[in-house]
Amino acid sequence: MKKGSHHTSETRAKMRSSRLGRRHTPETRAKIGAAHRGKVVSAETRAKMGVASRGRSHTPEAREKIRAANLGKALSAEHRAKISAANLGRKLTPETCARISAAHLGYTHTSETRAKMRSSHLGKKLSPETRAKIGAAHRGKVVSAETRAKLRVATHAAGPAHWNWRGGDRDYGTGFTKDLKRIVRWLYDNRCFICGEKPDGKETAVHHIDYDKKNNTIDNLVPLCNSHHSQTNTRRDYWQWFFKNRQRSRSLLWEWVA
Repeated sequence: MKKGSHHTSETRAKMRSSRLGRRHTPETRAKIGAAHRGKVVSAETRAKMGVASRGRSHTPEAREKIRAANLGKALSAEHRAKISAANLGRKLTPETCARISAAHLGYTHTSETRAKMRSSHLGKKLSPETRAKIGAAHRGKVVSAETRAKLRVATHAAGPAHWNWRGGDRDYGTGFTKDLKRIVRWLYDNRCFICGEKPDGKETAVHHIDYDKKNNTIDNLVPLCNSHHSQTNTRRDYWQWFFKNRQRSRSLLWEWVA
């Protein structure tokens, strides 16, 4: 076939029907894969492939095969960066959003997946623009009675009923008084020990560095804003190390100034 010439639609239909149901051997698939590896597809070819695939949907069997083939496969950092760049600024149509929502309806993440998602977002702060977008997306949305009940339990649950309960002691002892907490806040000018910010119109929470609620000595207590106080409920070994090192640095600084 001459370069630049194209098969007629009838010829293409015949070729397609002759290949229908045929399966390549693993060796043939490996050869095809090796032949295409590293090959860069032109923008024009990608556009043609996109047009040809538009509106086509995989059968449940094909989707299951694709899912099984990709299960456990880890994408390289370069591959993830390419996907991120390709999707940057892309907006899904309402129909696509509805399909994704329907596909995930009733789906629940495993405890391992939830832990990974939580750790990946830990300490990450959303920009004002992102918060505004999330607020706008949820504005006017009606939460079901069942969801409200779940939120109420998750928000107000304490002790063994809370999702992050670790079997600790809830008794702070008689020494953890309002006067003691007032002194701790005064020592740090009511500023969060981590970020140094003052809560607007609120008092900082007083945190036990070693997580022993009965150890109410001054050097075991630091004030924290609500955001950072909630973060200290996880990775306790790290936070103990962090607070002790910062306190040590603070003591050395005061000794140097004195």
